[in-house]
Amino acid sequence: MKRVPLLLAACAAAVFLTACGGGPSDAELVAECREGGTDELASRYRELLGSAVRSPEELAEETMQRMCEQAVEADVHELDPSSEDFEEKLQAAFEDNPEVFYAACESSAAASLETLPPELQTQEVAAAAEKSARAYCDIVIEEGYLDFSAEKSVEQIRQDIERIYREHPELSTPLCVLGAMAGYESQPLVLQGVEVRPESAEAYFERFCTEAARAGAVAPLTLEVTPAQERQLDEISGRVLEEMIAAGELP
Repeated sequence: MKRVPLLLAACAAAVFLTACGGGPSDAELVAECREGGTDELASRYRELLGSAVRSPEELAEETMQRMCEQAVEADVHELDPSSEDFEEKLQAAFEDNPEVFYAACESSAAASLETLPPELQTQEVAAAAEKSARAYCDIVIEEGYLDFSAEKSVEQIRQDIERIYREHPELSTPLCVLGAMAGYESQPLVLQGVEVRPESAEAYFERFCTEAARAGAVAPLTLEVTPAQERQLDEISGRVLEEMIAAGELP
């Protein structure tokens, strides 16, 4: 198993450890689970996302509520953290019950949408964000990126998340293209004095967004772009345009 602790790893472990066993009602199990992970998750949100989302405390509470409800509904089995095969069983639990992790990814994506310009807060963008969030969860689970033991710094966790987005540009490309096409509608792309057709513009944006993601020129955790990333984006944009014009794909 790759040991790459992600944003919700510790809280996800808490879900499975507290939302198990007999006796208490479902509501009591959910409350206990939520209480066990909310503060830790809020702390991670503050450190990793900063102003990229609204109240970290409110988001953490909503996220843990959804995760815990799904964990209880899935009726997961109690796991013993002292057992030698604890991590393997916990990994298997997530593979069998991915809806628990989906709750966390989806709520985080939904909160991030609130930081977008009003013209991008559409149902289409929301649907794409939810789809991307689920795909991210699937990658984390299927490729064994979860780690419930190692402790890493916030910067290391940030690098791990960014690496996943570089290795899987399909996670960010759809949203990037939607945003670019929204801008195209108000200010069409003009090359060599010719207005680029929508389908050609979309093809350009898809290639540009994919290459930008692979190059790590976009930040998946925030909307901020550093001067170095701006230069990188300009270089990618210019190169893609030249190649597509030379190939007769543009304008």
